[in-house]
Amino acid sequence: LDTLEDTVFISAHWIIDALKGLLRHDREALMNYLAVEAVAEKNKWLRRVHRLSSFGLMHQGLVPMMWPALPGSPFWQWARRQEREGALWERDVANSDADYLRILALLHGCDVIHRVGDG
Repeated sequence: LDTLEDTVFISAHWIIDALKGLLRHDREALMNYLAVEAVAEKNKWLRRVHRLSSFGLMHQGLVPMMWPALPGSPFWQWARRQEREGALWERDVANSDADYLRILALLHGCDVIHRVGDG
């Protein structure tokens, strides 16, 4: 999360999207996706989303599911077809792994997230 040391965040829209991905209260689309779609290790993913919703603990594997990304993401392909979730996100927020690192660095720098455990 050293990205903040050499980054200036100037896009207010992007900053709001970064915060929105983590702080919004509704995880219904993610739960529906995991319940309906054929997802490997479904119970493990459902536990991770429940832990996030109930205790605010996010497994690093959920990071790509919090913010819209490149078209290759099966979750975001599905989510964009859902009326509520599709309307919530006008554009992709992360276009690369580096973008995810910038999002996490911003949230860490704002004292919104903290790393616990080994990952």
